[in-house]
Amino acid sequence: SLDDLWQLYEKLFVFLKGQGIRLDPPLNYGREDLLESIQARRSEFGTVEFNSPIFAQGALTQAQYNYREQFRLLLPKFAEALESSVLDKRRGARDRQLALTTAISLLGQADLGWVRPILFKLAQHAEHNVRVAAAAVLRRICDVETQQPLVANLLAGWASDKARARVRWTAAAAYSQLPRTMVTGSLKTLGKLAADNDFVRNEAAYALEHLFPRAPDDVIAALNDWLVDGDLTVASTVRKVVRGISNDSRIQASHFREAARQDALWP
Repeated sequence: SLDDLWQLYEKLFVFLKGQGIRLDPPLNYGREDLLESIQARRSEFGTVEFNSPIFAQGALTQAQYNYREQFRLLLPKFAEALESSVLDKRRGARDRQLALTTAISLLGQADLGWVRPILFKLAQHAEHNVRVAAAAVLRRICDVETQQPLVANLLAGWASDKARARVRWTAAAAYSQLPRTMVTGSLKTLGKLAADNDFVRNEAAYALEHLFPRAPDDVIAALNDWLVDGDLTVASTVRKVVRGISNDSRIQASHFREAARQDALWP
């Protein structure tokens, strides 16, 4: 909390002053002066809220760079707190969940290897919203383009985890949030998830519906290719996807092969 942070700051201030070290601004600021200098205020929850996105981003960048190792050591605690915040229905729990998701994402942007074990644990959680949070972390990590190939490899591994259906489900959930640059490369794996059990393939269908607006031609081509294979389970998934996107103004029935057209568009 801000109170805990400020107590540490005051102790440091007293120690440095006792050593005869000259303290220039902002080190000699009072609590309110310091908050004002970074265009921030104290919230009713005791946290710091920034009035300017520029200052907020600057503070996050500095924290990410200067305290990376300390944050890495706190990752297990972040994951535990994220799990509890998802289950917490009290006021402010949603804000804590967002903050924790952001913190884990920022560390993952720096080094995906740091957060990989934590995300794998979250991906197999029994609680739906915890798995959704893991998918959200991966989406945020993909904001850093250099991390996208690593995330793609991670998701491909999760999608192939035959022993853990929840992990495969979380992979499908993460695919639904991928940026346009990663859509085409994800379709092959989604084709495999389309043949999975109902729990997983329903989420794969959801992902394909949400990827369609970002890459309609690629998604349509993939759906048609999967129908050619003749797998009845995959065909059922394709029909589910087509039903979900059939009202889109960019879609025409002629884009799809007969089975999907008859069963999905005119059931």
